[in-house]
Amino acid sequence: MEFAKMAQHAKDVLYDYDIEPFDAPVGEEYNAKTHKVVAMVETDKPEQAKKVIRSLKPGFMDIANNRLVQLAEVEIFKLKN
Repeated sequence: MEFAKMAQHAKDVLYDYDIEPFDAPVGEEYNAKTHKVVAMVETDKPEQAKKVIRSLKPGFMDIANNRLVQLAEVEIFKLKN
């Protein structure tokens, strides 16, 4: 089975159990309730501070109970001192 089919099969199984993946959109404000910071990049621009640069690993939500199962792993900007 090729990787794309395996990935789709895994998503289908999760969906059967009301678990859906989610990504943190680029530019979204960091939220400790849904994001886990795994990398930071310094910036001189205050408007970029605590904004998501990219989503490294999706999070998972139990949609039946509206409960977070796993945080999304993200890279964010950090304001340079």
